[in-house]
Amino acid sequence: MHGQATTTGPSFGKEEGTEAMSDKITRWAVGVFGDSSQSGRWRAVQRLGAVAVFGDSTLDLREAVIDGDEIEISAVAIFGEVNIIVAPDSRVELSGVALF
Repeated sequence: MHGQATTTGPSFGKEEGTEAMSDKITRWAVGVFGDSSQSGRWRAVQRLGAVAVFGDSTLDLREAVIDGDEIEISAVAIFGEVNIIVAPDSRVELSGVALF
């Protein structure tokens, strides 16, 4: 499965003068023949990546400190699973492709 999700917090608009999404740092969570997990209080940058190959990768955003109003997550799972957990009041846009 390869997918991309965007989640927005309570403030949905972008302020003038902010950097373009593509100019932001990407932080990766990778699980290869094992698991990776990010949860609790942590700083979530505006671009996140999650990869699972014969393992699992979990990003729990419920207690994360979010830089800005929007996060873009690119996720890839090959014989594994990527889990993205958000707060119930978050707006999520999702697109992706699943094979098998």
